[in-house]
Amino acid sequence: MNPGPTVRKGVYADGFWVNVKNLFILFHILQNGAIMRGESIFDPGSPEVRRRQALSLLNDYSHPWDVLAEALQNSVDAINQRYRNQIASQLRVSSELLERGIEEAANDVIASDLEIHDNDYGRWTSPEYSSGQRERWYAALGHHLTKEAEVIKAAYETVEGAYLGRISIARVDNARKLIIRDNGVGMSFDELKEAVKKGVTLKHGYSNIGELGNGLTYLVSACDWFGLKTSNGQEHSQVKITNMYSWISGHLDVDQEPLSRPSRIRYPVEPYTEVVMEGIRTVDSDYPDVFDPVMTTERLAHLIRTKTAIGFMYDSLRFPVYNAVRKQSMIVELNDSFQGANRTERLQFDYRSPAQIVRDLHSGAAPPLMTLDGALASLRDHSDIGGHSIEHTSIYRSETGVPLYYTCFLANREWFSEASRSARLCDKPSEEDVREIGKRDLTPLIELGAKGMPTGVSVDPPVTGFQGYWGNFHIMILDNRLRFDEGRKTPVGRRVTLYRDCAKYVLFDKITTEVISQSIRNAVVPMNLAQMMTTKQAFLDRRLRNRAVLNYGEVKVKHTPKYEQDVIALFHEMIGAGILPYYECLDASSQSTYDSIFQYRILKNALGTIVQQLEGRTGTLEEKIIVEFKQRAEQIIEDVAVNVKFYYMMDLLVCWDINATECRRLMATVIQKPLNKVKYWGTTHELQLTPAHFMNVGSGRSLDVICLKEFINKLQNGTYNVS
Repeated sequence: MNPGPTVRKGVYADGFWVNVKNLFILFHILQNGAIMRGESIFDPGSPEVRRRQALSLLNDYSHPWDVLAEALQNSVDAINQRYRNQIASQLRVSSELLERGIEEAANDVIASDLEIHDNDYGRWTSPEYSSGQRERWYAALGHHLTKEAEVIKAAYETVEGAYLGRISIARVDNARKLIIRDNGVGMSFDELKEAVKKGVTLKHGYSNIGELGNGLTYLVSACDWFGLKTSNGQEHSQVKITNMYSWISGHLDVDQEPLSRPSRIRYPVEPYTEVVMEGIRTVDSDYPDVFDPVMTTERLAHLIRTKTAIGFMYDSLRFPVYNAVRKQSMIVELNDSFQGANRTERLQFDYRSPAQIVRDLHSGAAPPLMTLDGALASLRDHSDIGGHSIEHTSIYRSETGVPLYYTCFLANREWFSEASRSARLCDKPSEEDVREIGKRDLTPLIELGAKGMPTGVSVDPPVTGFQGYWGNFHIMILDNRLRFDEGRKTPVGRRVTLYRDCAKYVLFDKITTEVISQSIRNAVVPMNLAQMMTTKQAFLDRRLRNRAVLNYGEVKVKHTPKYEQDVIALFHEMIGAGILPYYECLDASSQSTYDSIFQYRILKNALGTIVQQLEGRTGTLEEKIIVEFKQRAEQIIEDVAVNVKFYYMMDLLVCWDINATECRRLMATVIQKPLNKVKYWGTTHELQLTPAHFMNVGSGRSLDVICLKEFINKLQNGTYNVS
């Protein structure tokens, strides 16, 4: 007989409380099921539809700095919102009323600014007018809030004295990781739950940069580890979302969609927001990736100030609206862990224009930079402005009355490359030849700004009678009607025409072709003797730095060739020294398509034995040959590929070095030239292009190559024996 269950004291009681606990958990799940299970950050629909939405969102962002730009935009907006909230508190008005007042006052002060600019340009450009901008803003805002200008001024000054905006930016290159933290307004728990969702925004009105509500969703989508912590002073919360980019990219099954599960943190703290992104996606672009080995700390700092909200533009463009934290009220710090080194930099909350680069490069000395007014005054006095860059800030008003505040920079074309190298804003700043420095960050462009920040979006210059002059200009145009999220893309239609009309106004109506033609000439710079010697010595030191000694006593050239001109000099030295007595120069020109024409004269019994079978063993071989020079032999392949030079025209290539692997990458074959096949004395290799890839005439034949590096080595070893 079965004895039945054994009953122990307390079992049923414990079981009762366990069941009560389970019922409570079940009730909580039913009440808050979406939060417990997690929610999609995309619009309702099937997982397949949501993944397509996410992929479309990623495709809307095409720059490698977009993740950084979106995160910093949110931080600047959060700081500005806290700043305005405190001003509203000081004025004892609601934040909504202040926002409306700002928008109405902005229209007034811009209209007043335009009126003065159009009718009294000298007054608009004067320091007195600039210094009075704040007072005019206080009066305009006070009018719309029905308060005295002095009350508005006191509120601004109180808040600016008490509140300092702070943003920290951290990069960890080996983890493709960014951390952005600000002391802005922060978010409540309910706001955080919605903020990461597509199309949800807490921002509205004239004062905020972002408006469409997709920026934070993009940050989640563009990485494989996303974390956000925030506090609004009363509530402290966080959310973590992992593997979102892998899911969007199809590396996870469609039903494995990462979900948002916000949670509360127990203790509230001072308002802040911190965003952490790791495993950030790579974007194909001509511009270096934020984590690329060439994206040094200097370049990253420059990018932050020219492509993100940290590049605050209102002050440099003389924009009269004081609706946000200004330069003196913001601290930005970059903490960079890059290629095994840690570095901390304080960044200015300010747009770094090309004119600012000129000032940075000439720190402690007068920069070769003039205002447009100064340049015009110099021309009236018949003074030379050659070699000076021109800086000009003004307002363009379209035919329909649309105002665009702009700043432009005019310089010699070479300045953009030279300054990129000098400021270390290029791939290879140590290269002496600016043609070899790779991608550079300073380029002539027409760029767009919106809501007081650069967008990184450019437009093609207009077609004009002086088309070549656009290569001398960098123009930044501020259009606050350009919605920032739209500004990530290429503007279209009438808006492009508007920007091009503005650019034409800058060139023809303001700068004028006379100023351009005079300023882009080489500078005539007065120097004393000490300056001359210092400049000359610096030039010598720079050109001779890291030059390896050639150590070949029979020629006067002392260093191994670093440039094409070095190769030419060494070849001619070897002719003069009797090492290559068979070549006589008939013509040499840097203006011609091909470098030189030589008379080649040699006794036939000095040729390779196989060549003698074709040419004969007695008498003299004479012919005129076309010779091309390169520092590296493979450089000729690129010229042929774009039809700059034709393979069949060249008889001999003279170089310092040759890389067989690089030749193969460029669809060419290089082999050692058998000495018994040498026709042109000194030949060490022959180069042959693959006809399937190079269709121009003669690409199938071999081109004889004298690699001077190998030729000299064979001469020193006594192994260059032709006949």
